[in-house]
Amino acid sequence: MRVPAIILLVFISYSAISQDIIIRGRIVDADTKLPISYSSVYLKKNLSGQTADSSGVFSIRLSRLLPDTLVFSHVGYRTGKVAVRGEGVIDLSDLELQKGSDGGNVIVNTKVNKGLFLWRKIMARKPLYNPDRFYNYAYEEYNKLNVEVKNINIDRMRDQLIFKPFSFIINPIAGMRDSAGNLPGYLMETINDYAFQRSPRKSYEFISSNNSFGMLPANTFQLLTLLKQRVNAYDNFIRILDRDFIGPFYDHADNYYSFSVPDTQIIDGIKFFRFAFRPKRSGLNAFEGYAWVRLGTYELRDISMNLNPNAVINYLRDVRFYLQYISLGDSLPFMRTMKVMANLELIGKKPFTLSGTQTTTLTHTVVNSDSVTRLFDKQDLPDVTGYAKGYNHKSAADWERLRPDSLNPQEKRSFSVVDSFVKTGQYVKVQKNFKFLGSGYWETGNWDIGKWYNFFSTNRREGQRFRLDLSSNIYFNRNIFIHGYVAYGVKDNRFKGLTESYWVLKREPSFTRLHVLYKNDIDNNVKQYGEIGDDNIFSVAIRKPGGTRKFLSVKDLRFEAYHRRKSGLSFDFMVAKQEYIPLENLPPAEIFATGKGRPLNNFCLGMKIRFAYLEKYLISDYFKYSLETKYPVITIMGEAGIQNVFQSAYSYHKLGGSVSHDFSIAPLGRIHADFFGGKIYGTLPFTLLENHPGNDMYYFNDRLFNMMYRFEYLSDQYAGFHFQHSLGGSVFRILPFMRKLKWNQFWTANGLWGSLSETNRQLNRSDLYFKTLNGRSYFEFGTGMENILKYFRIDCIWRYLPQPLPTERAVDFGVFGSVQFKL
Repeated sequence: MRVPAIILLVFISYSAISQDIIIRGRIVDADTKLPISYSSVYLKKNLSGQTADSSGVFSIRLSRLLPDTLVFSHVGYRTGKVAVRGEGVIDLSDLELQKGSDGGNVIVNTKVNKGLFLWRKIMARKPLYNPDRFYNYAYEEYNKLNVEVKNINIDRMRDQLIFKPFSFIINPIAGMRDSAGNLPGYLMETINDYAFQRSPRKSYEFISSNNSFGMLPANTFQLLTLLKQRVNAYDNFIRILDRDFIGPFYDHADNYYSFSVPDTQIIDGIKFFRFAFRPKRSGLNAFEGYAWVRLGTYELRDISMNLNPNAVINYLRDVRFYLQYISLGDSLPFMRTMKVMANLELIGKKPFTLSGTQTTTLTHTVVNSDSVTRLFDKQDLPDVTGYAKGYNHKSAADWERLRPDSLNPQEKRSFSVVDSFVKTGQYVKVQKNFKFLGSGYWETGNWDIGKWYNFFSTNRREGQRFRLDLSSNIYFNRNIFIHGYVAYGVKDNRFKGLTESYWVLKREPSFTRLHVLYKNDIDNNVKQYGEIGDDNIFSVAIRKPGGTRKFLSVKDLRFEAYHRRKSGLSFDFMVAKQEYIPLENLPPAEIFATGKGRPLNNFCLGMKIRFAYLEKYLISDYFKYSLETKYPVITIMGEAGIQNVFQSAYSYHKLGGSVSHDFSIAPLGRIHADFFGGKIYGTLPFTLLENHPGNDMYYFNDRLFNMMYRFEYLSDQYAGFHFQHSLGGSVFRILPFMRKLKWNQFWTANGLWGSLSETNRQLNRSDLYFKTLNGRSYFEFGTGMENILKYFRIDCIWRYLPQPLPTERAVDFGVFGSVQFKL
């Protein structure tokens, strides 16, 4: 009977084993959905537990389980809890942890600052582990960008009277929300090759595949510029848009950060430190977060950095970076994954929010490769971007093959929902309404009407002024842009107008455009297309009191040719015929007669050469808009007047130039400096001399002398500068009750030296109509605040030179306002 007993024993043992309970799952960040390495997991009553592995995965095996609570935690996160009960395998899938703490501060008193000690060990090996240590490197890069719209209360909007006319927009949007109430806004995938060489410094990017669509126009959102950047954790300063933030591994970061070592883990027999960092002072432009650091080699593995919530930045909130490093070989750590997250919020307790996440995965990484060296041997420019033929036309099947990881169910739904909506008529209506509010144009077929803020204005000469603009759009012709307006003044009973056309001959890699214009209107201080002049509805309320406003009518016929090379060198050629008619408070035309041609009639040829090395720019349908370059921008201008051509009366030459530079002096802010000068040869009327740009309104303009009136000073030789230093939060960081305002302080200085020859003073009767500096200097300086309610900037400006100052207070000191949309 021993055999049945053995069989019974085996059966009981097998039953016991087969009835083991397994609780398994993965710990992830609630926002990034990325795994949190080495989290602590345990059962509250049973007290069984373990540490999750590097992928956040855990598995707890039990012989029996009463109803219990699973507790999971990690430094820098709020503790999570979930009820568990049942038998067999209990699969908890992804358990999410929220950023933050459970309250209370732990103060550890020790004679040795372990955090500072570990930071010094990391910094000692920074030259060995910084990716820029390699002579060159290259990799394939997969980028996935997802922008969602959050905090849209559709039901409340339906009930509010102000949104009733927009029901045709609200109703289709309501059906697009996911289970959390979020709305998909923009989705993009990109695959490209990237290569870098240290000396001489060069980079190369080749975009082979791109897949993008959405309701939001990607090329207009600075948020996407932030998300689509490469981050090196070892950099001293980490750029967020146009500002530099102090990195935790800055050479002198111990002056700005507090460090600690709250935890350690043993993984595969190797000890890792959890290195935590946080800013020493609230409001400091720095980060808080942690990094896992290997004992002995002190190399970084996983890094999570959040921008200090009290840092001075405008609409951006909750900016986060997650970097994951792997070893390519012995002592060759290199980044494998990067995730950048940011929220763009407007005003309100629960503001309308654009939430963006960019995930970057690097594969096929090579370092110090001869193939990369050969690539750069053939490259002349330091930075080059190329595109594969048909890169934007890959099929869905192609993308299933190209992606290193498949899309999750939520991303697949977002792609499907957005793709369906953008093909509907409702989407076209949404675009049209937002274009009208934002750009000022109302789209109607192939033409746009507006801008709406130019429809009405008023001034002493014209009285009430009405204006109607009409412009073509890309549906008319992608390469030809036509614009014109008609204006009418009630008081002077005159029609005025402008007509112009741009023809884009080439866009990439160089850009070539032709422009022809005819204008017959009162001069309203507009120098190029897109600028806001004096003839708009807002100018009525912000015009300076006092001063003698001067009115001049202009007839201008011109032809321009613009060509920009890929290197940043551009040429702008101009041929123009101009006729000026003084209308009020200016010298009469008769005094400028020369016996040849008609007074104040001019024919000229001009050329401007501009060099902006490696300048980044945004290409719209017909125009190019400069974004930035880290090098100085140099401009040289020349103009020649030719007598007796189309009754022109004057022969002259003009030479001028400028150097401007925008650069960071982190951590002390950012500086913009512009130096300019010029000389005019000839005895000429005021219309052809240098009328230094003054400002007749209390709307601040950084390209003008804001305490000077228009047509106040004349010169035929001059030099000057514009200077602005943005300090960040400055004094507002020191005052605790003002830190939450996140105001940004700056100071400005504008200077000018000029003179006017004796013959030009006599011809223009400068004692009656104009002033001249006569070799003296003009100087104004100011300070102010921006980010006021996120949109507004206030400048307080004092005029200091020339002495003695005018007795009118309005010329001595002014407070200027402006509206800005800066992240």
